[in-house]
Amino acid sequence: MTKKEKRDPSLLVTDRSARSRVQRIAKGSGRQVGDVQEFLVQFQQMRTMMSRMAKGVPGGPGGGEDEMAMASAPKAKSGNRASRRAKANKAGKGKGFGGGGFGK
Repeated sequence: MTKKEKRDPSLLVTDRSARSRVQRIAKGSGRQVGDVQEFLVQFQQMRTMMSRMAKGVPGGPGGGEDEMAMASAPKAKSGNRASRRAKANKAGKGKGFGGGGFGK
């Protein structure tokens, strides 16, 4: 990896030349391109988890919830997404057109 890539790992994902960068790294390390891509995915997951731990977001170690409880619990909708949908549904009712169906 170049010094620039070490300082900014997002270049390996978002840059226009990301594919050739990953191929160069794979060739230089004696690995397959898929191995390097898998490593980048794991790196990003770890980075996200560390960020959440630092913020104290539930779902990670130190975040206030048990990992096993999270794994066995059904996945809930994202709070922000659910609130936007509820707001849209609430705003859509009572406009005087559509909906209702069959004489309602």
